[in-house]
Amino acid sequence: LYTSEDIKNVNGDVLLEKDSLIEQKATDEKGQITFAADLPVDGKYYVKENSAPDGFVTTEEVQEFTFEYAGEDQAEVSYDFTFENQPTTVELTKTDLTTGKELPGAHLKVTDADGNVVDEWTSTEGSHVIKELVVGNEYTMTETKPADGYVTAESITFTVENTAEIQKHEMKDDVTKVQISKTDITGDTEIPGAKLTILDKDDQVVESWTSTEEAHYIEKLPTVTALCSAVKNGHAIIFYLDIDSDSVQVIKSFDEYVNISEVYFECFAIVQDIDGYYGVINADGDEVIPVKYKEVNYKVLESDNWFGSHILFRLNSENGEEFKEINF
Repeated sequence: LYTSEDIKNVNGDVLLEKDSLIEQKATDEKGQITFAADLPVDGKYYVKENSAPDGFVTTEEVQEFTFEYAGEDQAEVSYDFTFENQPTTVELTKTDLTTGKELPGAHLKVTDADGNVVDEWTSTEGSHVIKELVVGNEYTMTETKPADGYVTAESITFTVENTAEIQKHEMKDDVTKVQISKTDITGDTEIPGAKLTILDKDDQVVESWTSTEEAHYIEKLPTVTALCSAVKNGHAIIFYLDIDSDSVQVIKSFDEYVNISEVYFECFAIVQDIDGYYGVINADGDEVIPVKYKEVNYKVLESDNWFGSHILFRLNSENGEEFKEINF
């Protein structure tokens, strides 16, 4: 609550200069504020918002009023004003570096300055919109898995501005590029006439050609990623390793585990705490068997592929032996 003009007494002395702050409050849980001030009659005042709630844009609207005398039988006069806040809007796009077109199929996430995940999604042929990010805060957009045929892009960091306009940020991906040669034993001379084929993991033909005197150039082969585990700085981590670029994307870090096995079948890993007890986590890092056992062994009951398995665990504790079956 501010003065719109100099507030003077009957003698013309300035009591409050123009734009003096009279009172400042924050809205309650209902989004309301009540100012209770003893204001000089016939003075002009205004109410404005200095800062908006988290996730919203500060409005520049100013509500002015004149405190008029309402009669000797009315001790109080009230004025009601409504301010409307617009949420912040951030538009994120994932595009092809060459064509500039939207690139579907990439796995992306936005994290805050503390590393907390704010949003996760898979890109489509349209942009991704996030509303109510906090003004002035810094966020990072990270590609956790590129679209097939593309390499992982570098993360981009942006700061949310105090504006109701759409704030646009673009991440560009380049295609994978592979050059394959068919040479003699010296490796120096290309051998023409050889028939060559590249197959995917399902034995489907990706590309077939006959060698010439020049190397064969292929674009947009899917990148190869492996789900891995390690101990870093005394703590277990699970991460994706991009075989083509050697880039690492940490999925989860664990302060409570000091040792971890390999990630079996890209489904689970056996972890150990500082007291020497074992348990089991899944590929997302969630605990599926408590870390309280002296020994954990497993047997594959059924596994159609590397991404889905039915496992029988044998667990040994102070209370004896027990078994648990889990589908991953």
